[in-house]
Amino acid sequence: MKLCFDIGGTNLKYAKIENGVILERGQQKTPKVNCRETVPAEIIGLVKKFGGREISGLGIASAGQIDCEKGRVIHATRNLPDYTGCELKQIVETETGLPCTVENDANAAALGEMRMGVAANDENFVMLTLGTGIGGAFVVNRQLFRGNAGIAGEVGHIVIEKNGRPCNCGGNGCLEQYASISALLRDYKEVSGRELNGYKIMRLIMEKDEQAMQVFSSYINSLAKGITTLIHFLDPGLVIIGGGFSREGKRLINPLRKRVREIAMPSISDHTRILSAELHNDAALIGVS
Repeated sequence: MKLCFDIGGTNLKYAKIENGVILERGQQKTPKVNCRETVPAEIIGLVKKFGGREISGLGIASAGQIDCEKGRVIHATRNLPDYTGCELKQIVETETGLPCTVENDANAAALGEMRMGVAANDENFVMLTLGTGIGGAFVVNRQLFRGNAGIAGEVGHIVIEKNGRPCNCGGNGCLEQYASISALLRDYKEVSGRELNGYKIMRLIMEKDEQAMQVFSSYINSLAKGITTLIHFLDPGLVIIGGGFSREGKRLINPLRKRVREIAMPSISDHTRILSAELHNDAALIGVS
């Protein structure tokens, strides 16, 4: 049995997993100060509190650019302050005495969906995880494509708006600033003055709330721009939408498919499937189990 963690920009999820089955789970807020020290400390504390003799190893899926061999955070944006350079694997293994694997969260989600989810029978696909930011992973011939430096898949930092909104990466106009869940919440607050979570906004959309529908339409358009760029470039055949929003199913996927078909080349979009993650927000946890 493994104890697995999913470190996101907002929440830190953890679960005991055996043979891909989640037996126990929990969730808490991710530390937002000095993450290089506080995130490993939280993991170590949870291992001591939540683990047991039955735990044979640890799996960690983390936001940020990850050196999966060394288990080190190569780079992280301000979504996880001062997280860059964290020697996550080394610290956690030293303090717990348990073997630990560390993987980028989007890569882990792709592995989970390929192992037990919607991509179980696919050779090639793109995985997008929508959350505080946007993660991405590319699978080619059922192998993660990691790129030259091991950090391929920075989908959230595709530029979709020239001279657009400033991004946590230091650039401007990145997809993450228009099509992450945090961007949707920010945009809704700007037009309504109200702070909601993504699920409540989806409920308002179902109720035909004018402000929610206006913001959601813009959100779908931005996400479709990013996906269109990816499928034009990669022709993956399958795009999987993961993260918490994947539970919205057709309410998210149907308008997204429609908009991609409107703006993408038919020769590519006609044979590209866009599907919700089958494992939903558990994909990364299962991917590192």
